[in-house]
Amino acid sequence: LSHLRGLTTRGRAFLAAALTALLAGVGLDQPVLLRAGLLVLVLPLLASALIGRTGYRLTMSRDIDPPTVPVGQPAQVRLTLANSAAPPRGVLLVEDLVPYSLGTRPRFLLSGVSREWRRIVDYRLRSEARGRFTIGPVSVRATDPFGLVEYARSFRSTSMLTVTPRVVPLRGIPIGGAWTGSGDNRPRAF
Repeated sequence: LSHLRGLTTRGRAFLAAALTALLAGVGLDQPVLLRAGLLVLVLPLLASALIGRTGYRLTMSRDIDPPTVPVGQPAQVRLTLANSAAPPRGVLLVEDLVPYSLGTRPRFLLSGVSREWRRIVDYRLRSEARGRFTIGPVSVRATDPFGLVEYARSFRSTSMLTVTPRVVPLRGIPIGGAWTGSGDNRPRAF
């Protein structure tokens, strides 16, 4: 029963429909309805058992290049994900938490995860407001292909992105006159 905690709304709806079909099949003496109810009951239970018992060991690192940017300039973020244990079954949904002022949260769908698997994903951040922004943590959700079961895990590491004011080059200021008191630098009486 501990694996049933990861059931999504769709998975719970499948269970409710299966129980309804089973009860109706028994009550109406309909073997076809009973078989359909058993099939619909097995799908979320099987998905829950497969996804829930998957042992995977994911590691993650984040690099921000450059870590300090002027307002309006992009910074490249590179996430490196690796799996060193048994492959998770299903699909991995990866989401990096970024402040709303930096845009929408980057989300990635990763499939084909195997033992000794490694994947690099890149995305850009751009801010129109200056400040220090915390990037992360990354959350990973494992789900089955039907979307019946979902298990979420999160990394703790975060990184900082510093957005500085835009640098505006100043043109040279001509100094007119001489130091002797003539021209623009003429002394004035108070």
